[in-house]
Amino acid sequence: MKNKRWTTMLCALGATLLAATAQAQQAAQTAEGAQRFLSTLVKKGNGYAWFVDAQGRTNYVRGKATTTTTRVGVLLGNDEEKSERLVDKQLTAFSLTQIDTEGADGKPDACMTRIAKWGVREPLTENKTWQTTDEGILIDTPIVHVENSIYELPQELASPHWIDWRNVKLSRSTNGGQMTASFKEKNYTAHLSFTGESELVDRVEYAMKFLKLSCDDTTATGF
Repeated sequence: MKNKRWTTMLCALGATLLAATAQAQQAAQTAEGAQRFLSTLVKKGNGYAWFVDAQGRTNYVRGKATTTTTRVGVLLGNDEEKSERLVDKQLTAFSLTQIDTEGADGKPDACMTRIAKWGVREPLTENKTWQTTDEGILIDTPIVHVENSIYELPQELASPHWIDWRNVKLSRSTNGGQMTASFKEKNYTAHLSFTGESELVDRVEYAMKFLKLSCDDTTATGF
């Protein structure tokens, strides 16, 4: 009977040790785990990105504005003219919807974060209306101006961008509520950013620094 109890206790202890070992292995910190953590935050709506071109313009988009000018007259009727001009502007940070570890060659790389999908937060169409007056000798003529602008993301901006943790710069906002990783690409500097409560951003900072250190091949030298 005593041996049976010991056997039962040893089996229970073994099962406990196996469970603890499995949990430890599951909780082991890896570059892949850090990537999954950041990806989870993106799905929760905490991720943002912006891209600065060689001219220092952030999320730079171009478009066309069409202006319709109407001279309103009782006797003359409405006289309408149309004109077009090129327009451009810079957008605020994009809301991220997907990041992953797919490299430019299509293969998984735990040291690369592909900024795959995002959404523009402001509308890419604008409508403005204003009125001026053409002063005449006998009667003033009101002039109505209506301008419709349509912006388009250039293809190179709309394409995926990457953060390479082997050569990345990290920064945290002065208030502690935002952590950003930046990487210089061929035509843009890509910025991957996360916001949230201080405790959450602490975890983001740790994950980013872990990725940078894990992917630094010079650490193999011991220095």
